[in-house]
Amino acid sequence: MKAARKDIKINHYVIILILLLTGLSAASRWWNVSHQTEEILKTARIQAHLTFEKDMLYRQWVASQGGVYVAVSERTPPNPYLSVPNRDVKTSAGQTLTLVNPAYMTRQINEMAAKANTSYGHLTSLNPIRPGNSPDPWEKSALQSFEKGVKEVYEIEKIGGEDHMRLMRPFVTEEPCLKCHALQGYKVGDIRGGISVSIPMKPFYTLLETSRNRLSLIHGIVWLFFVVLIAWGGKQLKDAHGSLSVSENRFRELFDKMKSGVAVYEAKDEGNDFFLTDFNRAAEKIDQVSKTDVVGRSILRIFPAVKEFGLFEVLQNVWKDGIPRHHPVSQYKDGRIEGWRENYLYKLPSGEVVAIYDDVTEKRKREEEVRILAVTDPLTGLYNRRGFMTLADRQIKAATRTNKKMSLLFIDIDGLKRINDTLGHEEGDRALVSAANVLKQTFRESDMMARMGGDEFAVLAVDAAEIPEIVIKRLAEQIVLHNAAPDRLYEISMSIGATVYDPKAPCSLDDLISRADTLMYEQKKMKSVNTLETGR
Repeated sequence: MKAARKDIKINHYVIILILLLTGLSAASRWWNVSHQTEEILKTARIQAHLTFEKDMLYRQWVASQGGVYVAVSERTPPNPYLSVPNRDVKTSAGQTLTLVNPAYMTRQINEMAAKANTSYGHLTSLNPIRPGNSPDPWEKSALQSFEKGVKEVYEIEKIGGEDHMRLMRPFVTEEPCLKCHALQGYKVGDIRGGISVSIPMKPFYTLLETSRNRLSLIHGIVWLFFVVLIAWGGKQLKDAHGSLSVSENRFRELFDKMKSGVAVYEAKDEGNDFFLTDFNRAAEKIDQVSKTDVVGRSILRIFPAVKEFGLFEVLQNVWKDGIPRHHPVSQYKDGRIEGWRENYLYKLPSGEVVAIYDDVTEKRKREEEVRILAVTDPLTGLYNRRGFMTLADRQIKAATRTNKKMSLLFIDIDGLKRINDTLGHEEGDRALVSAANVLKQTFRESDMMARMGGDEFAVLAVDAAEIPEIVIKRLAEQIVLHNAAPDRLYEISMSIGATVYDPKAPCSLDDLISRADTLMYEQKKMKSVNTLETGR
């Protein structure tokens, strides 16, 4: 569902990009077409200017010659509107010539150009000598504007149903012009009319259409290329998101199903605080808190004892140097939760620090149980021989350093074999337990009591200054009390060998036990002196 939403979002982005691209492409084409249209119109105006200048050169040359004589013909009859002396003359050969003034020449050239459907001009005036030189409406408007000071008029105008670039400039009276127009009252410098030039726009429109088609093709190809590129990019992005989504789902599945707790921290205030950014289900179970209650909050608020626990300093060090670290098994306790935790921390490329940890409380308990079993006699709950030898050796070394005496008693339960043979081994085990209870009631918790094996016990009275006889007497009293209880099937009897460890004359634990063991067997042989019995 999440991946589908991402795909829809990507599709929206693709559509937006294509729309933007389409808009940009259309705007670019419009600008280029507009620019080329302006250039085409400018070119048409330039051609109109050239045509105008050419016509003016023709006129100026003819005017400078005072006109030219040509043979009278059907195409060039005498000009009825030219009232000058010697308009028509005969050559010595008898050929009739007529004077062609600038206006007559220009008119004939323009008529030829009009028939050829090319650029042509027209000399006109608001006060023409020849009625045929009268202006059309556009020319009349231009002539009127010249009287207001306008120097040039140009415009696209339809002539014969087709567009033409029309350009018109005022015609200023010059000295040669007065030969024909003085009778109209013109003076040198007066505006007596204008010359218009008309350029057919069809060739320019053809060129513009070709250019527009080329621009459309180029823009279309570019647009299509980028549309394909955007669509391909969108597909790649969706594929990447799909792969990322699969990867994220896989990661989230692993993250949430890990048996170890995982917490992700982001450093704040230069590493003086850390905020949780992620928290898996195992972590929720271990720390008895919901992910929604911890994400975005400070570790110092969620786990107030984290500094005493030692994890906060490790977090800071991993964040600073990026070196993974192991925070050994330690006990966390803050009033809300407590337990033993083991943490492994490392830094992500993003700068966040990940803590992977386990609640090892039960493991710790089992280890403690195993440790206790390793040094404890399962029947009596006292230390076994291994535990006694290990811990007693440490006590002797400590006593040597502190110069304190200790008493060692080596004890044998009398008649245990007879109890096993007559009452059974279960009763024999109960006899051993009873003997252990007598020892527990006689000695302090700080003293070390052990079942060394079979029916032999040992006691190391730590920090005991009493002489062995006093300790033995206290033990005998407890035996009497035990045996005085009603319904006893038998009485407990012990043979005891006692010796003292003196730091001034140090010896090994084995030597100390050997001395006590020897004394115990001597007492066993001398029952009347060293063995305490009740109800024998």
